[in-house]
Amino acid sequence: GKGCIVAGEVTAAGLACDGSNYWNKSWSHAAAFVCSPPLREGEMNNLVDATADGSIDIVSSHHAAYTTQQKSLGLSSFLTIPAGVTGLEERLVVLWQKAVQPGKMTRSQFVAATSATAAKLLNIYPQKGCIAVGSDADIVIWDPAATRTITKEEHLSKCDFNIFEGMEVTGGPEYVIFRGKMVKDQDVFRPMTGYGQYQPLPPFAPHMYHKIQEKNEKEKIEPVARSDEDMATTNGIENIPPPTPEENVCPTNQHRSSVDLNSHPQTPDFDEVSNSPSRSSVRVRAPPGGSSSGVFW
Repeated sequence: GKGCIVAGEVTAAGLACDGSNYWNKSWSHAAAFVCSPPLREGEMNNLVDATADGSIDIVSSHHAAYTTQQKSLGLSSFLTIPAGVTGLEERLVVLWQKAVQPGKMTRSQFVAATSATAAKLLNIYPQKGCIAVGSDADIVIWDPAATRTITKEEHLSKCDFNIFEGMEVTGGPEYVIFRGKMVKDQDVFRPMTGYGQYQPLPPFAPHMYHKIQEKNEKEKIEPVARSDEDMATTNGIENIPPPTPEENVCPTNQHRSSVDLNSHPQTPDFDEVSNSPSRSSVRVRAPPGGSSSGVFW
């Protein structure tokens, strides 16, 4: 590879759904899985393993839910199917079920992939992604023993289809605190309209740019310092011939001509033609501009 510094991201859909759903006989079923990036067939387990070993940095939702009626805008062409699936509610439980529950990922890695690393990439850590004095009071209290089955009837989205339909998961949020307010108390969800705030994102996140600086320092080309002794040659510099001077080639003078009009061998002098006794006139049969029957004296 080229050694570029990159950050990997995967969606909850990529961890739990397979691209084979695009070949389902039901058009509405296949269209419900259309998203960006698209799902790949046979890559689900590979993505889970890459997330568990740290090759992929964060797990996002890419939530963009559409109803079957909205998806039908692309009934005549798949290019016009609205790209988007559910994932906001299922992101944490899917990762826990796929990676933490089987023992592929630790709980600390789970927190990093779902919260801390994202905050570092967006350069808002430790305001976000960290439980500490001065950080935002956004806290999830997790119950690792909670169990449920994901269905479209129980999800909070207005979408009439859930790509994780029928998936049994273990582990889930028991309490959710947002800016110090309880928004989920066990099975009671209390959304608050207009409670969010604009979050500015400073540029040049150290999480990435420190790695870039370290890479540049390692690849920095250092000059070789040489003393007079190091510069000495085996036979001495007195035997080195001087450089050959380059020949000064001047451009051709376009104002000079190599043709001598006074020394043409087959052209008689003008005086000889005008004084010739044998010809008193010259008939021009084909002058420039066309033929002529006139006589020029």
